[in-house]
Amino acid sequence: MTHLFGAISSPSCASFALKKTADDNREEFPAHVINTIKQNFYVDDCLKSMPSEAEAMALVGDLTAVCQINCMSIEHQLTPREDLLQLVSLQKASGCWVLDPALAAALGKTSKEVENTKPSAVKHGVWATILALIWLHGFKMDAQEEWELLAMKTVSWLRAQNALCVTECVEAGNALLGCSMQKDALGL
Repeated sequence: MTHLFGAISSPSCASFALKKTADDNREEFPAHVINTIKQNFYVDDCLKSMPSEAEAMALVGDLTAVCQINCMSIEHQLTPREDLLQLVSLQKASGCWVLDPALAAALGKTSKEVENTKPSAVKHGVWATILALIWLHGFKMDAQEEWELLAMKTVSWLRAQNALCVTECVEAGNALLGCSMQKDALGL
């Protein structure tokens, strides 16, 4: 359905459509996402404070996924530098990443997309870390000087895990992220 922009009823229609979308999808998404749509939107603007930028980005990813179901879009733009910093800030001291909503958002995906494409035999941390490595190589080669040392630490962590499904993970990660990285190019 299309609604004329600027009509007197536009704000009411926008609010109704958002709340109806939340109600229709309350079983598919976490309660905090549905509550955000119902309580923190005014017409088409969302105002909500989050404890961290990572949690805010995860929420944006989930809100986007809910709205896309009914062909609505949420416009949120990160600068190329911000998305790199977002991903880097999520790396653990050991060199790995954790499979959580913040990582999914940093990768531009929903938690459901990231979790549903994980090869069944691989551990969550290995999957998350390979995804981060693919993303860096696939989308941030222009900033390689900024992340190459943390990538070396990442590769060392992955090797220490003795993961059996690295090739399968790289293939699945490429499919998820829209990349075509080779295992060798990642240093694995």
